[in-house]
Amino acid sequence: MFFLMNFEGNAQPISPGSPISSEVYLEGYYGIDFGNPASANRPSFLYSFHRNNAPSINFSLVQLHYQQKKVRGAFGVHFGTFTDRNYAIEPGILQHIYQTKIGFQLGSSGRTWFDMGIMESHIGFESAKGGTCWVASRSLLAENTPYYSAGFQLNYTSSDSTFYLAGLVLNGWQRITRQGANVLPAIGHQITWSPQSFLTFNSSSYIGNEYPEKLRRMRYFHHFYAKLEGKTSGLIAGFDVGIEQLNLKSKYYGQWLSAIVIGRKELSTHVAAALRVEYFYDKYGIIIPTDETPFNNLGWSLNVDYSLDFPVILRLEYRSFYNQVDYFEWGTNSIHTNHYLGFQAALDLK
Repeated sequence: MFFLMNFEGNAQPISPGSPISSEVYLEGYYGIDFGNPASANRPSFLYSFHRNNAPSINFSLVQLHYQQKKVRGAFGVHFGTFTDRNYAIEPGILQHIYQTKIGFQLGSSGRTWFDMGIMESHIGFESAKGGTCWVASRSLLAENTPYYSAGFQLNYTSSDSTFYLAGLVLNGWQRITRQGANVLPAIGHQITWSPQSFLTFNSSSYIGNEYPEKLRRMRYFHHFYAKLEGKTSGLIAGFDVGIEQLNLKSKYYGQWLSAIVIGRKELSTHVAAALRVEYFYDKYGIIIPTDETPFNNLGWSLNVDYSLDFPVILRLEYRSFYNQVDYFEWGTNSIHTNHYLGFQAALDLK
């Protein structure tokens, strides 16, 4: 079983006409891994809802937004098991900063902005907030790409809102604090094109070094997704590919890749279903460390939502993984499959 309670409010003005608005979000969970792992945790490549058989708070958020004609900003703090695991490399108080940024409008059109600070990642289509995702759990693709970034961003939105362009200079691959000896900043881009209101294409990239400067290994990564969303159904297809130098000054690179397809259908006014199929391959353990064998994993999830007349959504999910080798825990042993069943109750206050 998996229990999730999600309290989420769209950013609401503190008072009529105020430039400050607030957002509150909370989700707790209880989940069962059929393998009953001795570690009491789900596989290490999962960062959300990873505790097994233990009621926990996954993600809670309190956030303020500021929006004026030429200045904008946001400050949010968060807590939970997702925060503890996903932000483990950050020191102290920084583990609890979800977002803290300020932006300035460039020019008079209102379409070009310069933002700086800790921001949500420019990579992917799944948020840290479960209520915004089509499936209760996060995909392998989302869990193993940055949820957050820190640095500078220059972005532009076209007058008809069909194009969004951004260039970024970052501290690293999901890193708030720079590595002491690493003086090389990372760079990235994002291009989003929505030729129709129901159709979106996105391209995002990352180029950087995740090691101290004297051990530099360059990483090159690209993420692409397409989203088709109608009134009662939708489809998302995504693909990641990355390479990284195997050692200092090496001409050889290790590669990883990930692919995903999610389909969602509203079956009635109150019922919706989603099916996700995903694949992740990491031969050299660059993103998902392994001993000697490649991480070669196929997974699927089936999710059913039931919306009540008041703002409560009930979600049921079954998830399975199949790996090439015995990667998953089965008590104190290892097997090549993993199975999980979850129930979610979400309260969305708008």
